[in-house]
Amino acid sequence: MATNLDSKSNIGKLPYNLTGQTNKSDMVEENYVMYKRRWIGMFAICLLNISTGLVWLTFNAVPQISSNWLHTGWSDTNLSVILYFSGSIVASSFSGFVFEKFGIKKALMLGGIINIVGTWTRYFASFIESTEESNEARMAVVLIGQFVAATGQPFFLNAPPKYAAVWFSDSSRAIATTIGSLSSPIAAAIAMTVIPAINRDVNGEDMPMTLLIIGIISLVSFLPTLVTPIEPPTPPSASAQLALAEAANEPFWISIRKTYSNKQFWVLFIAFSVYVAFFNAFSSLINQIVKPYGYSDDDGGIFGACMILAGIPGAALAGAYVDKTKNYKTLLKTCSPFLAISYVALIFVIREDFFIGICTVSIILGICSFSLLPVALELGIECTYPIPPSSSISTLWMGGNLSAVIFLIIGDSLRDDYGDPPKNMRTALISAAAVAIAASFLTFFYNSPNHRLEAEKKKLKEQKGSVDVVNHPT
Repeated sequence: MATNLDSKSNIGKLPYNLTGQTNKSDMVEENYVMYKRRWIGMFAICLLNISTGLVWLTFNAVPQISSNWLHTGWSDTNLSVILYFSGSIVASSFSGFVFEKFGIKKALMLGGIINIVGTWTRYFASFIESTEESNEARMAVVLIGQFVAATGQPFFLNAPPKYAAVWFSDSSRAIATTIGSLSSPIAAAIAMTVIPAINRDVNGEDMPMTLLIIGIISLVSFLPTLVTPIEPPTPPSASAQLALAEAANEPFWISIRKTYSNKQFWVLFIAFSVYVAFFNAFSSLINQIVKPYGYSDDDGGIFGACMILAGIPGAALAGAYVDKTKNYKTLLKTCSPFLAISYVALIFVIREDFFIGICTVSIILGICSFSLLPVALELGIECTYPIPPSSSISTLWMGGNLSAVIFLIIGDSLRDDYGDPPKNMRTALISAAAVAIAASFLTFFYNSPNHRLEAEKKKLKEQKGSVDVVNHPT
């Protein structure tokens, strides 16, 4: 039976406050409500993730042009990506603390402001003269801006699972997490295709325009946070109410300590870190990986776009599937081996005149990687429940970004400058495939119960009836 939230009697049945003023003993039978206004916050999260995704690949989408504009080599250009992930690592735990202490809205606003400062700092670097003899000043300002903007990323990247847990019911959480989490890779696809199209001058004369556009986007993406609702008036699910009742007043660092003591979480953490690292590294280095074999920046953009655009429907189907069946672990253990096989296939398809082969493997990589993303994030919450989602999610993303930094550094060091062809990264691809295979085996050791789902079932039994979840008309 649908609830009417305008009814004071219904509101009175809900002793719930997202700041934690809920007494478990006060809980009574109630209906749970999803509000249409929840999409405002989701739109804000997606837009902010798109903005930070453009920051990520600004320079690596056109590595040679960027190198010419900065008057440096590919390895130095890769510092922009390494610092991007490093900035995310530095701010990841702090962003989780802000989410729990001050709420989602203020966290998004803070991240948006940081992103604006970073993107415009990068743009101001274009006014600094740079030559081969004196390139340090422009390079330094670009990297400072990149790092500052990157520290805003965790406030957006960590938000979708937390936001889904607060605003969405158990029947739509996974798909909500999918929508929010995919916005950053979508931005990567945009960067891989649009930035090469903008930067046609080989000396980088179009780079200032690129930086200006991304700066403007950072300003636009901040605006929806101003009208994002602070919290829903009532909880969307039993698990949201129970988790807040049991853990809302718990200090964030206590939640982190509890998360770190969970052995099953560490199994998931290692596998997630490996796959996120390889996806991020492959997206960042795809142009440099294929360029020695005669492919252009435009070709590299197409390969990256194939991976991401194919992954979007894959992730949507995976999110819908686990929302309906709750078979998180089955999907995890099914997709992981196929993802490992795809990284092995990359070793053999990246060669001259095999455009279709690289596109095909990129598509498979995208489908498997993106299907695993919402599943792993939701499992991170399930295995640590009732610990607040911010603790597990910030830790997972921190591990993924840290691993990406490590692999980017190792991958760049494994570049064979004098091989056949020169500057090929075949050894790096072999190393990545070996680690991916090991990570796929590790997923079979993950066997944690879905604590959040079990808590919801228990809550429903206690209520001795089904819970109605409805969309409120406002």
